[in-house]
Amino acid sequence: MGFVVENNNSTKVKGIITIEDILEEIVGEIYDEHDNDEQIYELSLETSEVNSDLFVYDVFKQLDIEVSLLNQTEEELTLEQYLLLKTGDKKLYKKTSYTLDNKYQFKVISLAKDKKSHSIIEINKL
Repeated sequence: MGFVVENNNSTKVKGIITIEDILEEIVGEIYDEHDNDEQIYELSLETSEVNSDLFVYDVFKQLDIEVSLLNQTEEELTLEQYLLLKTGDKKLYKKTSYTLDNKYQFKVISLAKDKKSHSIIEINKL
């Protein structure tokens, strides 16, 4: 465990870092019995990773994206259905980016392998 300080001369602790934090930066998220199965992961102030099976309205609301960009029928779609509707594609493709209203970028990080899993979409505020 280590303490994060502002600079070398500071004694004010800004945070704590653990071995798990360092490993997760190298290999990605490590899940154990104490972790919640969260649907939205905030990577930074402008970037989040979202499960594609969440309702687009809920995602927009939680990430402070303008809900006014959605019409009433779009509010009832999952994020994956919404992206397919907006792009006109029949399926999502890994590593493909889609831009909405020149303000938000949606990038497909991983695709569902079966019915039990879901695709992961990275959302960036431009």
